[in-house]
Amino acid sequence: MTDESGKRFKVAIACVTFETVKITKAIYYYSPDRVYLIHYISSQSKLQASVYSEFFEEVIKEIRGGIGNNPEIIEIVADVSNYSCMLNAVHSIIEKENGSRMPPDIYVNLSAGSSDYVAAASMVSMMYDNVIPFTVKTKSYTIGEEGIRKTYYSSDGKPIGMSKDVHDPCAISKINVPRPDKNLVLSLRIVSRLISENDRVRASKMIYELKKNGFWIRKYDERDLNEKSCPRNDLTYFHRDFMDRWMSNHWIEKDEFSNTYRLTSNGKRILEIFYNDKNQE
Repeated sequence: MTDESGKRFKVAIACVTFETVKITKAIYYYSPDRVYLIHYISSQSKLQASVYSEFFEEVIKEIRGGIGNNPEIIEIVADVSNYSCMLNAVHSIIEKENGSRMPPDIYVNLSAGSSDYVAAASMVSMMYDNVIPFTVKTKSYTIGEEGIRKTYYSSDGKPIGMSKDVHDPCAISKINVPRPDKNLVLSLRIVSRLISENDRVRASKMIYELKKNGFWIRKYDERDLNEKSCPRNDLTYFHRDFMDRWMSNHWIEKDEFSNTYRLTSNGKRILEIFYNDKNQE
């Protein structure tokens, strides 16, 4: 979605519980045109309801007072301690916004709000290409060292944290998000190395390395291994089993001018995150 100047429309989603600056500073930074603020109004305690409302009202006040484009603010009242409810809330917002003729850029704040919201918003964010989940790191705290001991320690000096007591654990409902195919990721790591060494690496060399490292999924005769040439069928299988799938996953792209391949930013992230032995050292 674009405005009259051709600028892409931007939407932000955040959950308000007991944070302000982690929400407002991010909104100043991204300068969205529309902001969805999810929050909860307690019906069990007047004091708790008042606290939730005061934080929510302060966030709105700071957005109105500090951001230039004065975004539209949409209030979403939902149970922030209910994972399924948060899944529905975030998913509904994104589906509504993506119903536009030109879907906007949607920024989802994962640094504020309840743990149920963060888990749900993280899950839903991975389902859409135009959604940008982000976090905001703390630069300084409102509580000093002495305040930490007064707030998060018991009277006898025992560290107890923010919660004094908790309910029994409650398993969250799962949505199956498929993992990247292991062979496809590990073979991409081989080809990534070859491309970094020579961006004009021949397909026969890639096929040779995939076979040598055990990632080739077709039968072949080891006596025919040759990094400078390969059977014509192998070229077909290479594109069908590997290159076409890498490209459809947006892990690799082709430069039409130089007729070379390169990893996309998405492909680089896949290699950093999945099946990476360095993370287990």
